Amino acid sequence: MKSDAIDWNRNLELLLSGTEAVIRKFLSERPEIEICAIGYTFELGNASPAFHLCANSREYLARTLECYRREWPNRDLGSVRWNSGDYQFPAGLLPVAEELGPEWASEAEKFHNLATKDEHETEVYQGVVRISCQALAELAARGAFGDWKEVDFNVAGYDDEIDAVKRRDKDIRSQIRSKT
Repeated sequence: MKSDAIDWNRNLELLLSGTEAVIRKFLSERPEIEICAIGYTFELGNASPAFHLCANSREYLARTLECYRREWPNRDLGSVRWNSGDYQFPAGLLPVAEELGPEWASEAEKFHNLATKDEHETEVYQGVVRISCQALAELAARGAFGDWKEVDFNVAGYDDEIDAVKRRDKDIRSQIRSKT
């Protein structure tokens, strides 16, 4: 499979439509949740490829921070805010397989297959990050997450450093401002 087999524009549209449908359903089923973080986590090119929506609620973040303060009083709590593994919903928002849709799942499998080849790994990784940031910016500009100024945006490969996640949040915010 060649890297030009990925239609990034089509994949952005699939990601937008799939995410918007999931968010709408998620919030209608859980109206009490106030989202404080939203994003995507992914893992490419290994035995267990993954691409998931992730989200955190204000209430859950407060409880998590309190737990960390008690258990590890010397720990930098800033990282908790950006670590999707500490989110209330770290890998999916709905209890269904392929929550972003079967077409997206098929495309994500293509990403994985291409990323296993060294010559395409960086290109695929950067493409996934780019369209993930674009999708979150577009949906935030549409008001899908409420007041976007009160939400952290998290796009992260499983091995990414927190600083990379923070830079992407800034990029997403810049994109949103250019749309509003």
